[in-house]
Amino acid sequence: MKPKFVALLGLFALCAICVAIFCIYRQKSVVSLSKDPNNVAYSLASSPLPHQTNAQPDASNFYRSVTRVELDKHPRNRLTLKELEALGHLPSAPSTEELKLAEKTSWWGKPLAPEAFWRDRPVWYDPTDHSASDRGRQCPPVPFDDPSLRQCSTQDLQLSGSATPEGYTPRYVSNDYEQNFWTKWARLFPHSSRMIDDEQMRTARSIMSSELRSRQPKQRGRPVTAEDIAQRWEKVGQSAVSDGYSPEAFERRAIYTIFVLNQYGKQETTRPASIEQWRGIVPDEYLNASKEQLLEMHKEWQRAYVKRLGKELPKHPQLAPFADRYIKAYKEAWGL
Repeated sequence: MKPKFVALLGLFALCAICVAIFCIYRQKSVVSLSKDPNNVAYSLASSPLPHQTNAQPDASNFYRSVTRVELDKHPRNRLTLKELEALGHLPSAPSTEELKLAEKTSWWGKPLAPEAFWRDRPVWYDPTDHSASDRGRQCPPVPFDDPSLRQCSTQDLQLSGSATPEGYTPRYVSNDYEQNFWTKWARLFPHSSRMIDDEQMRTARSIMSSELRSRQPKQRGRPVTAEDIAQRWEKVGQSAVSDGYSPEAFERRAIYTIFVLNQYGKQETTRPASIEQWRGIVPDEYLNASKEQLLEMHKEWQRAYVKRLGKELPKHPQLAPFADRYIKAYKEAWGL
């Protein structure tokens, strides 16, 4: 046998052995990876996703969002795919590029563990809370089972992303059960303090604007009459209360108080000149009160609401386990 042929045969054998060793190592790596639920890469295509995908790890601080300041990143410095993968959620005020990159991470749309998500916080639907959407889920995790919705599919689907003048809507992941649960329960849960404050202020501005228009002699369209105002006061807050908002927040005293407080702004303590235009519309009891007096009056309805919840929530079949969290959240937000 020629020496050159023997050398080639030996080289071929060596290559075959190397390939075999690589394949065995690769297989072991895949098996090891599949056994670690925190390292599984999830392919989120348009096809249905398996519902039994492992949820995010149950860590007490896991659902706390990290801001760009904490990341030592200027708002205009965009995170890379590798940085997003390590972060585990979107940063504050993400760019379109970051939203699209996040869809490619292993954590995007991964089911969230309800126990970790709702730990130490009340169960409510707050559109300003992005803890779930920052991780690719369209809805927060369902906090408890609803037997009436068990016919709804729990198979995850990735929605279509879309670009609008307001920005890019990423391809969130959701399922019918989650969507139907929150459609039903969003108005049955107590609302966040922020949502109550915003709805109360919107209502106060609306009715005070109508009161002012009713006193203006020249108006476009049909004049607003005193009868119109009386009817509005009778119905004030009805739609909000039917949507689950606190009825205490829409009583006349609460509406007058929040409206006059708003005239002061966040920093002012002296009575602003703008208050005088409301003489004859808002009772003098509120217009003549100091900001400190108004703040105390404002807390009256808040205390009444929290007191009522303290009696009702422990008797609620689904919300009783979260009763203390609601009370604590309201007291902290309102300084009660």
